[in-house]
Amino acid sequence: MHSGVLLWQSNFSNKAALDKHWNTEVVGPRHNNNELQRYSDDSFRFDNNELIITMTKNGNDIKSGRINTKGKLQIQYGYIEALIKFTGCKGLWPAFWMLGNSLHWPDCGEIDIMEWVGWNDSAIYGTLHGPGYCGGNAYGSGSKHITGRPLPNEYHKYAIEWKPDSIKWFFDDKLFFTATRNGLHQCKGNCHWTFNDRPFYLLLNFAVGGNFGGAFPNSENYIYQHLPQNNEFHISYIKIYKTNDGYGTLI
Repeated sequence: MHSGVLLWQSNFSNKAALDKHWNTEVVGPRHNNNELQRYSDDSFRFDNNELIITMTKNGNDIKSGRINTKGKLQIQYGYIEALIKFTGCKGLWPAFWMLGNSLHWPDCGEIDIMEWVGWNDSAIYGTLHGPGYCGGNAYGSGSKHITGRPLPNEYHKYAIEWKPDSIKWFFDDKLFFTATRNGLHQCKGNCHWTFNDRPFYLLLNFAVGGNFGGAFPNSENYIYQHLPQNNEFHISYIKIYKTNDGYGTLI
C-alpha cells in the first residue's frame, strides 16, 4: 500500500457507479490503431466491486470495451495504481493509460501505465508519447519489464509515480522504468516534455490486434481463427494518492 494520502479510489459496484466517473466509448473496428474489435456500451459487468471488461467473438465480429474519465476525473501528478487481471493469448492487448486533457495527440501527451500484448506474454510495457516522440519512436518505446512467467490469469499491481519532470513505473511495487524531462535528449527533432503542462484523464481498454497487439506474422487470420470466444479484463481497483512529497491534484 502506498503511504501517501489517498485522493480517490474507483467504485465499480454497478453501471451507475461506473458512469459517475467514466465515459463509455462506442466506435467501430479499425477506429484506433487499426484494431480489429468494435467498442460497445454493453461490454461490461460487475462482480464484488470489480469491473470486468468482456470481449466476445462471433465469427469475425469482435466486441469489447473502452472507457475514459475525460471531463469527469482528471489528475495532475500523483501515484496512480491499479490491481488488474486478464485472460491472454496472441492478439490480445489490454491497457491502462492516460491522455492529456487538451490539444491533439501526440501534443497532449500519453502515459501508458500498463500495456500487455499476447505475443510477448511475460512482459509489460511502460511508455510515453508526446510532441517529437510518439508511436514507434516513443520515449521508452520497447521499454519493458520481463517478469519471467506469463502474466495472464493473475492479479498484479501496475502503477506510476508522476511528479514534475519525472515518471516512474512499478510492477507489484517494484520500480522497473524511469522517464525524465532531461532524458528527452535521446529523442530526435523538436521534443517537448508535455507532462508538466496539463492534467490527464484515465483510460481502460481491451483491444484486439492493431499496430501493437497484432505485431506478429499473419496476425489477422490467426486472431479470427484462434481467438477464444470469450475473454475478460478484470480491474479490481484504481487508487490515486498524493506522492510522499506532496504531489497530486484531482480536477
